[in-house]
Amino acid sequence: MKKALTVLLCLALAAGLAVPAMADVIWEPDDDFYFTHYDECRASDEGYLAAADTTVYADPETPSAVGVIAAGDSVATPYVWTDRNGDEWGYVEWYEDGTWIQGWIDLSHPDTAPTSFFQSTGVVLVVALLAVTTGCIMLVGRKKK
Repeated sequence: MKKALTVLLCLALAAGLAVPAMADVIWEPDDDFYFTHYDECRASDEGYLAAADTTVYADPETPSAVGVIAAGDSVATPYVWTDRNGDEWGYVEWYEDGTWIQGWIDLSHPDTAPTSFFQSTGVVLVVALLAVTTGCIMLVGRKKK
């Protein structure tokens, strides 16, 4: 009986010490420039709509173009890096023709600044709150007709 009580107390003590661990998962891009400058990058939840065709560069320090974001397309910039001139560059990636394209866009360029698109095309933002069914908020951009 004494042995069973000791085992029971040890199990109760062990159960009381077991604390569930929790952690946030932070996605990071598979990008050489990002890994070299990760301590200079800030996380961002901003999105941009291109007012004109916007060149995507391999990295902010290389003039090598890897793609183009067509006028009217929107992109998310999960990470932003600021160069020595104070210009901000946003990391972008998208899937096109069976290939992932990733690179950096100059956010200080007038064609990618969020306000320039709104002013030049008259975008109407429609916010759909889907909290009842999904618990999330969706932001949709639409051009005025």
